[in-house]
Amino acid sequence: MASATLIVGDEGLLVDRAVSHAVARATEAGASGGVDPVVSDLTGGELTIDQLQELISPSLFAETRVVVIRAAQDLEKDVTAALVLRSRTRQSRWP
Repeated sequence: MASATLIVGDEGLLVDRAVSHAVARATEAGASGGVDPVVSDLTGGELTIDQLQELISPSLFAETRVVVIRAAQDLEKDVTAALVLRSRTRQSRWP
């Protein structure tokens, strides 16, 4: 099942360390299946609803995906709404 980690902070170095640690944990968990996880690191201003849908949809190859969204305050309203809905429903399909 997918999980989410929210990291918030004003100190860039500490945020970067926390993100690196979270990605490393997810990578270790995903690599235990013998497949290297796919890591996508994006900023909120560049993420579209179509990209989000592709990133959080189930993979045909059952690969683990790690999606890092930096500057989430810059997300478009539709992308924010989709993330909130997805986190509340935890559906395996796109809403």
